[in-house]
Amino acid sequence: MKKSLILVIAVILLAGCASSTVKNSESTDKVAYETINAAIVGDRVLSVAADLGYMPKVISVRASQWPKAKSYPSKIIGCPVKIGIKDKTILPAVIDKFGLDTVLVEKNDEFCILMKKANCMKVVPLVKDKNVKVEVFDFSKSTEEGIISVAKYFGKEKEGKKLAKKYSKDLAKAEKNISLAKSGKKVVVLNGTVKKETGRVFVRGESKGFYTDKYFLGPFKCVNVTDRLNVSGNEVVKGAFPVFDFSALKDANPDVIVLFGPVDAIKKLIDKAVSQNPELKEVPAIKNNKIFTDLPLYIGSDVLEYPEILTKWINAFSSL
Repeated sequence: MKKSLILVIAVILLAGCASSTVKNSESTDKVAYETINAAIVGDRVLSVAADLGYMPKVISVRASQWPKAKSYPSKIIGCPVKIGIKDKTILPAVIDKFGLDTVLVEKNDEFCILMKKANCMKVVPLVKDKNVKVEVFDFSKSTEEGIISVAKYFGKEKEGKKLAKKYSKDLAKAEKNISLAKSGKKVVVLNGTVKKETGRVFVRGESKGFYTDKYFLGPFKCVNVTDRLNVSGNEVVKGAFPVFDFSALKDANPDVIVLFGPVDAIKKLIDKAVSQNPELKEVPAIKNNKIFTDLPLYIGSDVLEYPEILTKWINAFSSL
């Protein structure tokens, strides 16, 4: 009886150990940041700070366009347009609420090409009467200088120079392979959201001249033909317009369709349109199954990740 009891206890203890081992394993997957008593205004400053291991209590970034931002443990108080133009009381109030002593601000002449008026520097005069230190990091001259300036602030200038050097080297290597991507291809770029309450899918087409063009299609010498889907002439807001009619894919006749967001849901809508209009089967992207669903959306926020992301796009377009 005693032996049986001992055996049961041993099994329970082992189970407990196994359980705690799994828990510890899960916790190691999470990045441990050093919290700083600050607000960061600007995607690129936050991105580099996070890569260096620092996380502010509060952030103002383009969270609606940059999904990764929502995974950070900081409090999101809105984008720089919201806190710098639309409601100038937000940041001062947050400083008081959280007892912040520092505001780290990104300077960038092209902070957001989706909204030209977006300018992180607009928050600087809003906190002049607050007892906070304001630090500005200039990304307008070069990404490398921006990386080093952020690292220097955290007392890691040497590490920052290494990161900047690696970024330059990796980017040069990726750009050297751009010629491998097939040029001259016509591309449709679609994004979307799913309304939780109804499950309805809202699809947006990315108009020509915005981020996918800037970072990928332009360098590849491909053509963004998504505007052909804007048959109703809807207004382009933040670089996109609503897409209701996929039959216009026949006119656009893309070689490639790139999907972001709820890709499976958008793909189902395309499949439905094809079943209703068999002529769409002859669209090259559909006929040749060149509908890319796993390419990363990039708007310039993840600074150090761009060379890797560019390489993924090159690999996809080299397969055409």
